[in-house]
Amino acid sequence: MRAHIIRDGRVVNTIEVGSLSDFPNAIDASIGGSIGDLWDGHTCAPPPKWASVADGQVAITAASDAKAKAVRDKITAGISAAEMASWPIKRGEALAYQAKGVLAVDADAPMLTLEATARGITTAALVLKVMAKATMLSTLEAAIAGRNGALNDAAAAAATLGDLNAIDTEGGWPA
Repeated sequence: MRAHIIRDGRVVNTIEVGSLSDFPNAIDASIGGSIGDLWDGHTCAPPPKWASVADGQVAITAASDAKAKAVRDKITAGISAAEMASWPIKRGEALAYQAKGVLAVDADAPMLTLEATARGITTAALVLKVMAKATMLSTLEAAIAGRNGALNDAAAAAATLGDLNAIDTEGGWPA
């Protein structure tokens, strides 16, 4: 039979024994648990991840913020800082161009006009491309910020270590 060896309220080993009576600090391993779990005299349970609720809240917030950064970095991998710095300008010009509708002229979007000319397409065609990309990126950013905010809110609202243990910082992120 398999037995957990208990020392100072913790499972320190799991071994094969002929009888539990051969080891005074052994319990039947069929009750569950694994090495490192805490033994309270009745059940085995994993040790808490954090020393206090406050420690857990800080750790979950940090993990969520780091995950949000990693997801953002994955989305923008390979894009230069200069190109990213141009996005708000392009979006602003595209919005201004679209707002004018049929009255829009190239002078309403000077940066986009230069890029469109270099690409050999019309400014109107480039405005559509810029707005499609801006919508996609805005949607992704909203999903990232929303998931990060929800996790940070859940951590802040947690009253117990059990509440914190139930928070999944890895799931629910956009791909």
